[in-house]
Amino acid sequence: MIIKGLISLLDLKCDFLSGFAFKSNDYQDHGIPLIKIGNMHNRIVEIDENGNFVGKKLINEKTEKFLLSNDDILIAMTGQGSVGRIGKLKLNNGQNAFLNQRVGKFLCDEIHLNKEFLYYILTTERYQDYLFNTGAGSGQPNLSPELILQTEIPICDYNTQKAIASVLSSLDDKIDLLHRQNKTLEQMAETLFRQWFVEEAQEDWEEGVLSDLGVIITGKTPSKNNPNYWGDEFSFITPTDFKSFGMFSNSPDRKLSKLGWNKMKTLQLPKNSILVTCIGSDMGKVVISSQPCITNQQLNSIVINNQKYLGFVFQYLKSQYLLLRNMAFGGTTMPIINKYDFSNIKIPIPPENIIEEFQSLWVSFSKKVLKNQTQICTLEKMRDTLLPKLMSGEVRVDYREEE
Repeated sequence: MIIKGLISLLDLKCDFLSGFAFKSNDYQDHGIPLIKIGNMHNRIVEIDENGNFVGKKLINEKTEKFLLSNDDILIAMTGQGSVGRIGKLKLNNGQNAFLNQRVGKFLCDEIHLNKEFLYYILTTERYQDYLFNTGAGSGQPNLSPELILQTEIPICDYNTQKAIASVLSSLDDKIDLLHRQNKTLEQMAETLFRQWFVEEAQEDWEEGVLSDLGVIITGKTPSKNNPNYWGDEFSFITPTDFKSFGMFSNSPDRKLSKLGWNKMKTLQLPKNSILVTCIGSDMGKVVISSQPCITNQQLNSIVINNQKYLGFVFQYLKSQYLLLRNMAFGGTTMPIINKYDFSNIKIPIPPENIIEEFQSLWVSFSKKVLKNQTQICTLEKMRDTLLPKLMSGEVRVDYREEE
């Protein structure tokens, strides 16, 4: 066995830094980005181009210890649904970022505990559940540095930690490359759409509404009081799942049984339906279903009448993100786009020959995106199942000193 036992982070000489309480009047529209809870995503900490920034003048003796480096391991310390979330910071060369309050940074001495090894342990489902449950309680969920450092993790010798982290990191590098390829492909598809249907749009094109091009379906949640409706056969998609989706849907967190699927027969969506989040602060996101699915009531979807319009309608709805949000926030306390308003979203209808030509080009991008997404899911599953095997010694890993 490689594992020596469970040891607390504190006993492993791990230290912890809580973020600095920057004031709202420190914020600017450019400068050094602030890493806040909203930047913590699925294992990755991403800088939001429209987020909060502070000026370089705020780098001083009091704040410079809160400057972050690439690959720093961070944790969300507060927030329902966020507390305990672990992420690795990704910065461009020469870029700086500040650690904001209620986000913390792990400080490993790199003698007893390897930072990358800690990252892979704490991002497992077991430890994500543990940290969330530790932080959850009455009122606002919260994790203190003391609670975080009391966390006990399975440990092995430092060289083995480093070797295990290296194996898993190589898989993450491949995953990251595929994500970047997909981002480029999606940007190319958006550029093509903008050129054809915005910059070169013709005034004599027809104008219709969304329901002219397909059937609009608003989802619904099967009764949670009947466990027989839930299982592992059919996809059930909610807005929360969109955090892990790209252009296409992946396997969601929850699934229905055959009984639950048949119960919702009129709400079943075929592959290549377009799903849009239409309620809540996270609304306005668009994805294509990669397999048949049912959604909850927070999504409106369109089942396209003619698949040659798929790329056009998808890109159009993506381009209308701000419009969708403005529609949702108009006149109600809870932002929402109901089925009627969604059905009547205005949309230009170009000639069929232009649609067909665009679709043939768009498909060349979308097929590559879907192939990459499928490979990403395979690599992620491999990474997540490999860690316990490496820890138990079932899969051997050799440590080699770097030359």
